Amino acid sequence: MTDAAPERLWAPSPARIESAGITRYRRWLERERGLRFDGYDALWRWSVEELEAFWASVWDFCRVISHRPYQRVLERRVMPGARWFEGATVSYAEQSLWRALRPEWMSRTALVFESESRPRLELSWGTLGAQVGALAATLTRLGVRSGDRVAAYLPNVPESVVAVLASASLGAVWSSAAPDMGPPGVVDRFRQIEPKVLLAVDGYRYGGKVFDRREMVREIVRELPSVEALVMVPHLDPGASIDVAGTSRAIAFVEAIATPAPLTFTPVPFSHPLWVVYSSGTTGMPKAIVHGHGGAILENLKAAALQFDVGEGDRFLWFSSTNWIMWNLWVAMLASGCTILQLDGHPGWPEPGALFRFAARNGATFLGTSPAYLSACIKAGISPRKDHDLSGLRGVGSTGSPLPSEACRWVYEHVHPDVLLASISGGTEAGAAFLTSCPVLPVYAGEMQCRGLGVAVRALDEEAREVMDQVGELVIAEPMPSMPLHFWGDLARPLATRRLAAADSAPRIGHRDHLRSLRFDHQPPRHSHGNERDLPRRGGIPRSGGLAGRRPRVPRPGIIPAPVRGPARERRGRAGGSAPEAVRRHPHENLSPPRARRGVRHSGGAADALRQEDGSARQEDPSRAPDRAVREPRRHGESGIVGLVRRIRARATLVTMPIGLQ
Repeated sequence: MTDAAPERLWAPSPARIESAGITRYRRWLERERGLRFDGYDALWRWSVEELEAFWASVWDFCRVISHRPYQRVLERRVMPGARWFEGATVSYAEQSLWRALRPEWMSRTALVFESESRPRLELSWGTLGAQVGALAATLTRLGVRSGDRVAAYLPNVPESVVAVLASASLGAVWSSAAPDMGPPGVVDRFRQIEPKVLLAVDGYRYGGKVFDRREMVREIVRELPSVEALVMVPHLDPGASIDVAGTSRAIAFVEAIATPAPLTFTPVPFSHPLWVVYSSGTTGMPKAIVHGHGGAILENLKAAALQFDVGEGDRFLWFSSTNWIMWNLWVAMLASGCTILQLDGHPGWPEPGALFRFAARNGATFLGTSPAYLSACIKAGISPRKDHDLSGLRGVGSTGSPLPSEACRWVYEHVHPDVLLASISGGTEAGAAFLTSCPVLPVYAGEMQCRGLGVAVRALDEEAREVMDQVGELVIAEPMPSMPLHFWGDLARPLATRRLAAADSAPRIGHRDHLRSLRFDHQPPRHSHGNERDLPRRGGIPRSGGLAGRRPRVPRPGIIPAPVRGPARERRGRAGGSAPEAVRRHPHENLSPPRARRGVRHSGGAADALRQEDGSARQEDPSRAPDRAVREPRRHGESGIVGLVRRIRARATLVTMPIGLQ
């Protein structure tokens, strides 16, 4: 697709290749399974053609803790509804915290925390395990049982880590929202899952400013009648308390962990719900996506060992908020035995390189962030490697939007010349990266390195034929263990009571048929990610869309636009299908005049097109989300989703996104 070959920025040294987790895995496969592969591409092809053998090997190589053996790896290759590792009983919390029960690990550091609001804190594995055990016992006394929901309105603080692990240890279902979200957004999410216990913060500091959230907590609790107890986390003021009417009890977090209790784990089936994450909510109510214990365990163990090359002895940082799926990935790195580094506050305050300063001070070996932050650092003209000792870094991660070539070069020039640059792309739906990194492959400017092991990523043309070296629709052709179990409420009510979208009787939120309508259309079963990509034969993938967990802050370069096909897709910024050849040759004939005048060559989705106005062309700051448009008024009596489908169909031509980077 490009006239010139991309610039190679980095290649791993022989020593780096020799010590990489994926090298150990390949040797293990040869020794234990009699399998030998010439390179990553051959390994990837085996991993997607022999799914059962691959995931069974990850289970054994990464030492998944199971209290009962599984009967089979995969019942049938279907999407949705694939049933993995039936018979096995596991615990996400146990996989994350077994080291906390080993004497040789108890004094080692598990978590390092710094914040604008509170003093620095380190938690050893022993202390982390003790707090999880104590909080789990308190949750039990408050009536939480397996399958009950525990929700959190918390920033990126140690209490949030303790709480998600305590919830998982009981078999309860976790869900979180960051306190920068207002009550309506929080209630729209949590009301669907009816939490029994809510953990909430009194407030937080961000960029030197104080944000009191106590009144918002009161409003949230008033709107959530299912909440029976509130656990208050004093973050701004150590003595903060809150009186909330309607709950049977409100206690402070320090009280909730005051009584020691043994760290125990409730084994649950592989597909037992672990947490609920949410879609953006741009086409109606946010969709409550359920992930299971086993899928999260397997996918994140694989990612740590084979794609990120993170393990015992590493110090892993990925700056995130509790709203973003990357926070879940960051917590999951505990299972690899690394120390997780946690920063609460603004990554660019009080100076632009504050995140790098934190990483250097705490000896980070892997630093994850977003292209928006890296672009802000470039604009500020800083050179972190000159200002801080980053010699311990072995990896730099980026996701959330495309990483431009100039940002790739900046990392090697101004951060560290010898790091794995892990520019990844995935989705909240699967809690996984589809396109990812590999420590034994080179890095090229503007490209992601490879397709994830066990992830059957393919680019298809209009006839559903796989293509290389040309643009096609990005699809996942085979099931993954971490794919969502269902939307919340899927199994809780009979089919007859589930809501249908009047536009075309497409199933709505609340059951697996709706999951199918969003991502699995009338073609053979596969997951359509709704974006288009050029997959070069070299293996690298141009960084153009398909974002992990949130709306892109930098529009996606080089994607061929697509019309709407089949049922309306929920995810923002995406449209299913591929553009007809005539549209490819004359794209601007299908655009409204304001967009055509901008010379747009970026793809978005139908929902984006319906929400953008000419003002969105003013978007110059890559750290700023695209402006929303004034929408066409809703017709009387028409629901949001029905109106969206009607408007999409009325304008089922090319849809675009304005250019943000020139």
